[in-house]
Amino acid sequence: MIPDGPWFDHKLFSIGDFDVTGKDAAIGTGTLVAIILVAVGICSIISYRKRKSIAIHARRLSSVAMRVSSRVASSFRSPNKLTKI
Repeated sequence: MIPDGPWFDHKLFSIGDFDVTGKDAAIGTGTLVAIILVAVGICSIISYRKRKSIAIHARRLSSVAMRVSSRVASSFRSPNKLTKI
């Protein structure tokens, strides 16, 4: 059965005494999307302004990770056996 009237006046569900309509759901969804877009924009601006510092720290972290992984790998190798790569 298809209800009569505009889509935004239809009751979707109830929370206690409050009826949530299509209009309420559309407004809530739009507001949530807007908040997410603003947050992503703020994070993008901050990361763009600090891109040089982020790149320097990423390189430093990469070199540290490579040193640690080579030490871990060498700890598993037996000193008596030659391993072929």
